[in-house]
Amino acid sequence: HIRAVRTVKLDGSLKPIEGTQRELPCQLLLIAAGFLGAEDYVPLAFGAELTERNRVATEPEGYATAVPGLFAAGDCRAKSVRQLTTAVGDGAAAAVAACHYVDACE
Repeated sequence: HIRAVRTVKLDGSLKPIEGTQRELPCQLLLIAAGFLGAEDYVPLAFGAELTERNRVATEPEGYATAVPGLFAAGDCRAKSVRQLTTAVGDGAAAAVAACHYVDACE
């Protein structure tokens, strides 16, 4: 389970800036990766499997990944339609799936 996230500011060449690292307590982490999906280092840092098209692999017609407690939604997820409306729907459905997961863990 996630308890905290470490952040660091990056310079223009995406190198960490010394002294900017912070740790923030959290129970949920949402990553907004944009239309093209996440850079592969983001899902790989969480242990997510990528498809041949560099999308996050999820259960068929679902949002859970092979990593317990890790869900993917929107354009980073392997799916056929990539539009704002489907990404919003994905976010809502993934949130419900995550809630069911958390409820089952309690």
